[in-house]
Amino acid sequence: SLITLGGQHQGVANTPGCSVDLTGAAAKACTAMQLLLARGAYAPWVRENIVQAQYFKDPLQLGAYLRYNIFLPDINNERDVKNSKYADNLAALQRLVLFRFDHDTTVVPRDSAWFSFWDGAETVVPLREQPLYTEDWLGLQRLDKAGGLIFESAPGEHMQFTLKWFEERVIDTYLA
Repeated sequence: SLITLGGQHQGVANTPGCSVDLTGAAAKACTAMQLLLARGAYAPWVRENIVQAQYFKDPLQLGAYLRYNIFLPDINNERDVKNSKYADNLAALQRLVLFRFDHDTTVVPRDSAWFSFWDGAETVVPLREQPLYTEDWLGLQRLDKAGGLIFESAPGEHMQFTLKWFEERVIDTYLA
């Protein structure tokens, strides 16, 4: 089994905390950070030295993302040449449990934790409607059909949970 909590499986498309309604200096700071991300996330120095850049996926610049991001397009099998081992390994799991935090403003869109992502506009496309799933690039469709793909929700903000919640919802439910 593999259990992920708030994973950025399909990447992030915004600066943490900038997806909420902000005003004043905070709004200006978020606008500035978004501009810097749009202009620099795929630059060589940034992608080679700032690990968070490996999870940035601009839905309006998917070509640049695929060309210059050295991590996420590879592990998600998004490149033209697919690595069948990636799909076979995930499909071989007994189960993959994906926890999404209900009020996550760190992973944007929050449904990236469920392998969902924006369509280039403002609509989040669920995993089962994407080529990643329909063409089974990662083995998720095979795992799902075998009953091993599980979507779960967690209350609150990104990675903000109690030990009691973790014991009950993760350990007792999936590891005991």
